[in-house]
Amino acid sequence: MSLPVLTYAPSDVTIVISGYTVGGILSIELEWKARPFTYQRGIRNVHTRVFNKDLSAVLRLQVLQTSITNDVLSQVLIQDRLNKSARLDVTVKDTGGTTLYQANQCYVSAFPPIKLSQGFETRTWEIDVFDFVTLNVGGNSRAGFDVFSSVQGAMDLLGNTASDIGTAIDDFLIPA
Repeated sequence: MSLPVLTYAPSDVTIVISGYTVGGILSIELEWKARPFTYQRGIRNVHTRVFNKDLSAVLRLQVLQTSITNDVLSQVLIQDRLNKSARLDVTVKDTGGTTLYQANQCYVSAFPPIKLSQGFETRTWEIDVFDFVTLNVGGNSRAGFDVFSSVQGAMDLLGNTASDIGTAIDDFLIPA
């Protein structure tokens, strides 16, 4: 059986900020502020991990200096500075794949560094995200397998095997 060729196309990624579809994007980066689990060393080499439900992140959007997105995000930040009320809804979706993240507690954190030169320059806007409503870091396969069903199937198989082994041991130790 041959595997399909999976292709990523940057044009398939759409970003919507409070109803405005962002254009002129060169790159998108999502960086988590915390890990979901923190490793804790224990005595006598008995270690554990501590769960952290914090899903805060920084979304970085790199756009061309000529993009109207600069005007939109600049006005959002100016209005936030005046009114202190610019909570944004942000959706990033890869329509060619399964990556999707949506958040409704976001804000533009600062104006980007500005460089003016004889060539084309970029602006990198940072949007702070407090939490996510939907979060899936996926691939570009639409016909992928169901991970959870596969894991459940493996666990069922292991459970049945363990049960069969337990029965065989019982039969061996306790003759009929």
